[in-house]
Amino acid sequence: MRRLAALFLVPALMVGAAACGGDSGDKNPSPTSSSTKPARFVPVSTTGAVTANPAFGQAPDIKIPDVPAPAGLQVQVLTEGTGPAVTGVDNVKINYEGVAYSTKKVFDGTFETNQPAEFYLEGLIKGWSQGLTGKKIGSRVLMNIPAELGYGAAGQGDDIKSNETLVFVVDLISSTPGYATGKAMPQNPDLPTVQTDGAKVVNLTFPAGKNPPATLVSQVLIEGGGNPVAPTDQVTQQQVQWVWGGQMLGSSWGGLGPQAVALGGESTIMKAVTEGLAGKKVGSRVMLVIPPDRGFGATGSPTNNIPANATLVLVVDIVAAGPATGTGS
Repeated sequence: MRRLAALFLVPALMVGAAACGGDSGDKNPSPTSSSTKPARFVPVSTTGAVTANPAFGQAPDIKIPDVPAPAGLQVQVLTEGTGPAVTGVDNVKINYEGVAYSTKKVFDGTFETNQPAEFYLEGLIKGWSQGLTGKKIGSRVLMNIPAELGYGAAGQGDDIKSNETLVFVVDLISSTPGYATGKAMPQNPDLPTVQTDGAKVVNLTFPAGKNPPATLVSQVLIEGGGNPVAPTDQVTQQQVQWVWGGQMLGSSWGGLGPQAVALGGESTIMKAVTEGLAGKKVGSRVMLVIPPDRGFGATGSPTNNIPANATLVLVVDIVAAGPATGTGS
């Protein structure tokens, strides 16, 4: 996971810009590149269709026929697991292998090293998020992903050509929620109302005719059942940012997913965030309303669309917390 300390600095929109980006090559389905490894190619399928070993945990044994790639997203559950169904806003732990259809070249995977990867599902190419959402943990899934749901005309590196169809075998090992999982709490009518799409925070509506609070507010919207956050913890979180009464500044929900940030920094806004999150339980959703004197003050941050004397509203889902590996800023 990438640290999100920059979210609380002047470049407050770094996360939002990445999350709102397109579905091109910036969304990589794999954490490593196989370009430095000896090339490996899969055998030809004689059945006229892509085939693979159905046994969970074993080598995928993908075979690809010498016929044109099928149109559209093709998803086949080779072995169905018995665990919970995966959602798009989960972090998933997987083993996988990826092959370029036209060349039959393996471009990435984890089976050979037996070092599973972990991803925020909605942050991947659309073929992955569409193909794996709803599949059960313990399943082995075979996917043929067309270019429009993969890397499109741009391709990706040397191994994934322009308009390439991708073939993946994925073993779904486990998943953890990338969102608040606790109990909904009574809300303050003088504060903004959170709008959601399933578990995902998508918008805020502000109370008509209400001025923002003059002091820091930390409102628990959903109370989790985990341990309380310590003021020196590193917190893994989903976060959405607004200016009170104005526009959304940034969101982790659309691509980056839960990010880790160390609390306890020395900047004015990090002090406010630390104060607002300390003591809140893991699994909670918390709204922080940060007045100008605890945020960017009379100067604001024009380059990040934060006006002078802006009150900021952050909605934070505390996914995990533990001892920090560094300090905030």
